Amino acid sequence: STLGAGVIAGLPESLIEDVTLENVSIEAAKTGLEIRNARRVKMKDTKIEPKSGEPYIVRDSEVDGADRAVK
Repeated sequence: STLGAGVIAGLPESLIEDVTLENVSIEAAKTGLEIRNARRVKMKDTKIEPKSGEPYIVRDSEVDGADRAVK
């Protein structure tokens, strides 16, 4: 969505795998970064700043580092 920080999205039968975001800063218009149907997604020195809600919207995914990311 153009209103959010971005989307990393696979399908239940075809997951997105092995994605790393490093030294990334995003100021979202409205919402955070949505990650769904993915595994082995890594966040290193990321900063997501949505105007409302959580920086990361994680559904059915394995994400490392989102809890330590700068908010």
